[in-house]
Amino acid sequence: TFLPAILVLGACSTSAAGGAYYFTCPDAPLVQLSIIDISESGRDEKLIGERLDAVQADASGATYGYTDASEPTAGRSAVGLLCRMYMGWGRDRPGLGEGVAHLAGVGPTDDLYYDYYATQVMHHVGGEPWVGWNTAMKRLLLEAQSRSGHEAGSWREGVAGGIGGVKAGRLYCTSLATMILEVYYRHLPIYRPESVADDFRE
Repeated sequence: TFLPAILVLGACSTSAAGGAYYFTCPDAPLVQLSIIDISESGRDEKLIGERLDAVQADASGATYGYTDASEPTAGRSAVGLLCRMYMGWGRDRPGLGEGVAHLAGVGPTDDLYYDYYATQVMHHVGGEPWVGWNTAMKRLLLEAQSRSGHEAGSWREGVAGGIGGVKAGRLYCTSLATMILEVYYRHLPIYRPESVADDFRE
């Protein structure tokens, strides 16, 4: 059974022009996630850039914190790097290269939140980092996929690390695992001219 979730949008401004929203489910602690208010036309890129600068945890921009630059994690860094890529960082940016090397060193894990964002980063960068990541990620997901009973085809055991997997359960894990496996089709590579077919190289 899945617990009903209540999503409450908050209007909590911060000094970094950010905001917050909260979600909670019965018997689960309140979780706060950062968002950015980009409702004013023309301010979005500036606000996003300022927010990323505020949570950047090292000089080059390879690692990121959550609401500030303290306590960077692989998951937060993957999100930060992906945002930087969409905001115009080139493939040859030193911080991006260092961040990709860090994510490759961590590799796919049982935390699908991290895996989801790191997979997008690696997919966009391409080359050997992507080939190595994709091979390991597919192996992890295929081995963890349930194969019997009413759970056949879904995911939870082996990939329920992180707060999302623990609190949101099988639906959350299955949704993220599916989106990870669809990265070839859902996102055109930012830096690469080659066709999607090249993504399947191992």
